[in-house]
Amino acid sequence: MADDFPAGSVWLVGAGPGDVELLTLKAARLIAAAEIVFYDGLVGPDILALAPHGELVPVGKRAGRHSRD
Repeated sequence: MADDFPAGSVWLVGAGPGDVELLTLKAARLIAAAEIVFYDGLVGPDILALAPHGELVPVGKRAGRHSRD
């Protein structure tokens, strides 16, 4: 399984509407293995909890408000 995610890889994972139960198994494995997770305001806390040791960086915007100023 570690061969699926070589060091230095960058993966784009769509989280759909933000519900953890709608993720694919591979998406859940990628998030759990990530060193850094960049996410927007639509990603729910249950999805972010899949990355217990990864750095979480909010980068999205909501209703025209940028979260990174």
